[in-house]
Order: sequence, then structure tokens, then C-alpha cells
Amino acid sequence: MRGVVKCNVQPAYDSAVMAMTAALSDASQWTGYSSWLPLVADQVSAANGAAFGMRGIMAQNLENSKQYAEAARQYREWSQKNWQQVTDQRNASQDKNNFYLREALGGIQTYVNPYDSRVPLELPNTYQYFWVDRGGNVLGTNDANANPNQGSTGEWKRMTRYKP
Repeated sequence: MRGVVKCNVQPAYDSAVMAMTAALSDASQWTGYSSWLPLVADQVSAANGAAFGMRGIMAQNLENSKQYAEAARQYREWSQKNWQQVTDQRNASQDKNNFYLREALGGIQTYVNPYDSRVPLELPNTYQYFWVDRGGNVLGTNDANANPNQGSTGEWKRMTRYKP
């Protein structure tokens, strides 16, 4: 076998397409072809976007770009949600700290009214335990065993501390 081989390279921004072309003949016939066959090899070149599978490569590059864009979009979405979660947790922590600081500075304790849990009651630090009746009357005591329901005609319920 004798002939001429040409290498064609088409560079792109992130890749290159390489194609090899050859003008060959049987060695015994080369003398008859050697005057014109190498000139044919020089004439072979990319004439359009489909040469050497360029369209397929362009389609693959386009698909890769779409997949990269989708991955970037998903990352941005995850990052935004993650940052929002961190911000929400920090705000909740600051709100909780501010709540307890306000109680300490005001000398109060906040309790849940079992008859109306929509509005917490702020009561002084003078007692450890508080009871409330349906009429909204509050009774404070330091005795853990005290029960205002004994000997009373009303229904008293012990209030629990409000936790933000």
C-alpha cells in the first residue's frame, strides 16, 4: 500500500475534531496514481458543518450545555433554600433569646392559659406556680402541692410556662 495521508483538525472552545483522510493505492499501481492522487488528498477538507461528524458534536455540546445549565439551576435553588433555612433558624434563635431577655428585664414569667391558649399571660416572678379559673382569675403560690380545687366551687387549672 502506498499513498498520502492528511490530518484535519477542527478546534472548538472546549474540544477538537480530528479526521484523517488518505489517498491510497496498491503499491504496484502507485506509479500510475502518484502524479495526481496526492493532489486529491490535498483537496479533501471540511465543506460544511456536517463534515467529520461536526453536527453531532455540536448537538452533543448543546446537550452538555443544557445539562450544565439545569445542574446550575438546581444548585442555585438548593443553595437559596439552604440559606433561607439558615436565616430562619437564626431569626428563631434570636427571637427566643429576645423573649427570655425581655422576661428577665421585666421580672415576669409567661404562662399558657388552658382556657384560652391564644394569648399567653405575663405574670410576676413572685410565685413559682399559677392557677387560673374560667373567669380569668389567677392564683399564685410557691407550694407545689397546693390545689385550689379542694374546697372550691370553681374549676381551677394549673398553668404551664410558655416556651417560644
